[in-house]
Amino acid sequence: MKNFYEAAHVDGANAWTQFLKITLPLLMPVIMVSGILRFIWTFNFYDLPWVMTGGGPGEATQTTPIYAYIRAFSGYRFGEGSAITILLFIILIFFTLIYFFLRQKQEKMYK
Repeated sequence: MKNFYEAAHVDGANAWTQFLKITLPLLMPVIMVSGILRFIWTFNFYDLPWVMTGGGPGEATQTTPIYAYIRAFSGYRFGEGSAITILLFIILIFFTLIYFFLRQKQEKMYK
């Protein structure tokens, strides 16, 4: 690690250039994993809004899982609730595949 910064310093790179060209690319895998996991967790956020507000007032704190739950169990429309959760699953699979594609691309760059 130290060799990268020493070489950049010898080449005349300032601190900002070192950050952009060395630090940020090395941190990118961690940033991507954290970002995709945070997105998935937020997209599936159910327990705290449901316990605190029940999806209200109005529909202000209603997330997709809460909406699916209300449609399925409060409205007795189990087909609609399951369709919503299947769409949610497909969307999350899509973002997970994007993550794996980007991760594979980065692995090739570092080899």
